Amino acid sequence: MLGWWLGVGAILLFVLLRQFPGLAETVYGNTLYPIVRAVMDYTIGLMPFPVVYVFPWVVVFLLVKALRRYPSRRGRVRVVLNTLGWLAFLFYTLWGFNYARPNLSERGLLSDTQPSTDALFGLGLRTVEQMNLLRQDTMAVNFPSDRELESYLRKEVGRKMENFGMKNFSRCKVRTIGPPGILRRWGITGIYFPFTGEALLESSHPWPEKPFVMAHELSHSMGITDEGEANLVAYLAGVEANHAAVRYCAHLNMWQYLRYDLVRRAPEIADSLHSMLSERVERDLALLRSERRKYKEWFPQLGDQVNDTYLRLQGVDAGTESYLSLPVRFLQYEKSGNQRPPL
Repeated sequence: MLGWWLGVGAILLFVLLRQFPGLAETVYGNTLYPIVRAVMDYTIGLMPFPVVYVFPWVVVFLLVKALRRYPSRRGRVRVVLNTLGWLAFLFYTLWGFNYARPNLSERGLLSDTQPSTDALFGLGLRTVEQMNLLRQDTMAVNFPSDRELESYLRKEVGRKMENFGMKNFSRCKVRTIGPPGILRRWGITGIYFPFTGEALLESSHPWPEKPFVMAHELSHSMGITDEGEANLVAYLAGVEANHAAVRYCAHLNMWQYLRYDLVRRAPEIADSLHSMLSERVERDLALLRSERRKYKEWFPQLGDQVNDTYLRLQGVDAGTESYLSLPVRFLQYEKSGNQRPPL
């Protein structure tokens, strides 16, 4: 039952560290996690295939082997509990303790002021202007390869992490997995898998979406846990890029979150901004909608509930609503006195 007790101990330590974010930053963020990251990057990160494909089979093999050794009901219960304990211990040790570290607000990087509808409208005007301007060329034809995009975004995300006073892990790996739709059918577009240290994207991503999702998952690899903050890092990395297509994709993804927020607050403002979009931008948005409709979620409500519960248990009070907070987070980032990205 070693695994069980290690798992319980990891959970109790996590609960304790959440009360002392500074200690979590020193002990885990600045000491243990860099070691974990280095081991992952120089072992699993060097593999020529996504190791996530292998991980479930290893767990099943070890579980079945252990169950055969203990055929009694009590023995099998102990085996299952021991396995769950090992998984909990590995989750927190390999990444989960990052949830106890100070978030960007606690680091003084975000204002606690809630932006007004007028502020969101102003951001909308800037975003629409930049989208229309950047989409005048044929950037889809000149879009960087996946390898070039990963290398570039890893540097940009790492630079933002340094600006936030956090570690820059320059070898984090992004893996593309299949078949197409395998993640979308679970209600997600990408995921960071702590047990293998891989940021995972699925093969169905259309080009207007890929850079943003890739940067989002890279920020998780480097220790950002809150989904809204991961979106903020992805957006900042994108709009400060030298490549016009990457900047455009950042604005396009901002626009989708911004429109959702404005539709809830002031539908007439959302409609007025939407009417300003160029034909090419409209086509790109239609492409994203079309791609999403291809892959219906298997358990739409269940997936959202599980994800929401998971996030709240880790201390993300907003749960899945944190995904939608990008416009607010960005305006709070500006309000806090941080340098405005070149919109």
